[in-house]
Amino acid sequence: MFEWGKSYTCTLSIDEHAPLVLNKNETVLNGALRHGFDFPHSCKVGGCAACKCQLVSGKVRELTDKSYLPPKEDVLSNHILACQSVPLKDVHIALPKKSLDRQHTQGVLTQQTWLTQHIAEVHFLLDTPISYSPGQHVSIKALRTDGPDILARCYSFAHAAPAGGGTQHLSYFVRQVPQGQMPNWLLTPISLKQRVGIHASLGDFHLRGSSSAMICVAGGSGLAPLMALLEGAVQIGASNRPVSLLMEHASNPTLLPNANWCLEKKMVSTFCFHSRVVGRTARQPVAWCPWLGHRHAQRHLGAWQRSRPQPSLFMWPSTDD
Repeated sequence: MFEWGKSYTCTLSIDEHAPLVLNKNETVLNGALRHGFDFPHSCKVGGCAACKCQLVSGKVRELTDKSYLPPKEDVLSNHILACQSVPLKDVHIALPKKSLDRQHTQGVLTQQTWLTQHIAEVHFLLDTPISYSPGQHVSIKALRTDGPDILARCYSFAHAAPAGGGTQHLSYFVRQVPQGQMPNWLLTPISLKQRVGIHASLGDFHLRGSSSAMICVAGGSGLAPLMALLEGAVQIGASNRPVSLLMEHASNPTLLPNANWCLEKKMVSTFCFHSRVVGRTARQPVAWCPWLGHRHAQRHLGAWQRSRPQPSLFMWPSTDD
């Protein structure tokens, strides 16, 4: 019989670590993070699959339908999204054995190269090299001593790593946003030569082996992972794939003088390249306007997909909006 008024809690065991006590209705991810466990994650809303893990034992209530995200073999092998799973009894999970997502190092911010009025490519020199796949991202933490702590933020690699190894030179596209502590700190002169902590390499967004056409959709600073992905395609000899780029940008050309940021100049001689730049309404403040490219994309993607057999679709809105 149930004892009315008694609070029931569940425990979470991760790999071979000691069990953690979870609060009522707490997800696997939130419980692990609350206890200070270094659990891989990114969006926390079930959209990226970075927190995917295997349910070894126990039972969970899933907050959203995950069937559209993982491959069928993951569903059959009892994989769950930690951010969308609330334990109904004591659970034991196993984290995927990834070689890239447990890299921790520090570095120095060395350069800010402005691409538009509000977006800059920010460069870092790391103490030790890291490895990553094009399309992945890192978590950056400011190691400042001259002010209050700033919450860490995730940014996508803007370029592919050198073929065959890691690198100490990294760069990311960063956009100014209202009340954005980390992006606005990264873009001020005072942050030059300041030290940062780097946690890499995160996310499952990367180029899969295929010969199908690529349709790339991006807005603002969200172009960074697509640039890295295309550079990576050149490295692995996949440059024979047709590429279509649909990019949202400000309708005022003076605010974005080079909408493609030289992407076509770099790639047009390598890929069968086609781009289309979609404007944004001039009535909204460009610097703080939410990404609207997805509204325009629906009008163009249908024709592109029908004209290309089984295209691979890569969509990446601005990470700073």
